Amino acid sequence: MEKFDYLVAGGGVAGVSAAEEIRKQDPAARIALVSGEQQPLYSRVLLPHYVKGLVRRDAVFLRTVERYAAAGITVLAGDWAVRLDAAGRTLHLKSGAALVFEKFVIATGGTPLPLMIPGAQAEGVSRFQTIQDADAMVARLPTVKRAAVVGSSFIALEYLAILCKFGIPAALVVRGPHVFNGFLDPDGAAFLEAHFRKQGVGPIVRNDRLVAIESHAGAVRAIRTERGERIEADFVGVGIGLGRDTAWLLDSGVAIGTAGVRADAYLETNVPGVFAAGDAAELVDPLTGRSRAFGNWSHATLSGKLAGHNAARPDQKSAYDHISVYSIQHFGYSIAVLGDTGAPGGAAIAALDRDTERYGRFFLHEGRLVGAVLINRNKDQAALVALMKSRQPIANAEEFLARPNADLAALAAA
Repeated sequence: MEKFDYLVAGGGVAGVSAAEEIRKQDPAARIALVSGEQQPLYSRVLLPHYVKGLVRRDAVFLRTVERYAAAGITVLAGDWAVRLDAAGRTLHLKSGAALVFEKFVIATGGTPLPLMIPGAQAEGVSRFQTIQDADAMVARLPTVKRAAVVGSSFIALEYLAILCKFGIPAALVVRGPHVFNGFLDPDGAAFLEAHFRKQGVGPIVRNDRLVAIESHAGAVRAIRTERGERIEADFVGVGIGLGRDTAWLLDSGVAIGTAGVRADAYLETNVPGVFAAGDAAELVDPLTGRSRAFGNWSHATLSGKLAGHNAARPDQKSAYDHISVYSIQHFGYSIAVLGDTGAPGGAAIAALDRDTERYGRFFLHEGRLVGAVLINRNKDQAALVALMKSRQPIANAEEFLARPNADLAALAAA
């Protein structure tokens, strides 16, 4: 069995960031990175731009095999973890290999939730996470006449933007009462849905779910919903969220939460020397104290780097105190989600200005600002993050935040 000082499971940005930080902190260490994908690290953020034809395929790659070799990082590509023996400090791989380690970082990310309905395996049913998924879309989209998108996630929004870029009519099916239920209030959702329709999205089917996908000769022909809708489509984009594969950790001794691998503020699990980072990790949100997963690129990068640092330098370990920020721009609108928007029991205040097409929804916990959803309010992002970091209650918060033109920068500077 091969032995390593540090072993990282996961070849995405969290795993690579962890391995590279370990190398920085421990130049002589033996480091191995287990990656289920054959390719070196690429930007999942750039994949939609590649599909739209805005960047070349090779531009999405962030690392090369040569760069890993130059850093002295052994990469086991196209292999993945199937069982962890934490007590024996051994990771077993699908290939049959067994790797012995001193310290271990779990950065295996998430996988798109499966669509568990008849016809889900038909040609033209798409998930969007890997470069292979992007390649398949590039090959198929030129022949698509009509599409349907399922879900109310940011991946669903990526699908809509791509389809509309190519002039392909796209229906949208969401299980909730409106798009981005939980993020937006009804007025904000109606505002965004109206903008979607102007871009060619429709119909928007709410309070419904797919029950079957019809196919002909193995290819998608239409979708059917629980409430009896039938929508013709030869492409179905599935954006119903991410799951975490933790089956390989059963009986390992590593604690698993409801949203991923449980880790403390230093990203260490209940097993000393075993860390978790990125989408795979369930952490305590520094704003609310709520255990949850963080699913975005900046979190994966920063938590991977910190897990690597804390693994290599326990004498200089630091707590994770990052405010989650995720932003995208589609259809000429910018949309950003900041902090924790899902803490139970808090107030949510919305402010919509239809004249300027600006919207904000602000989430309070014990009188403090802990989360926000913004549409076309980029200039307010820095002030809102500063307010969250201050952990200070906001006086007359509900009245103040409900003003569309509230001076957030002045409040943050006070």
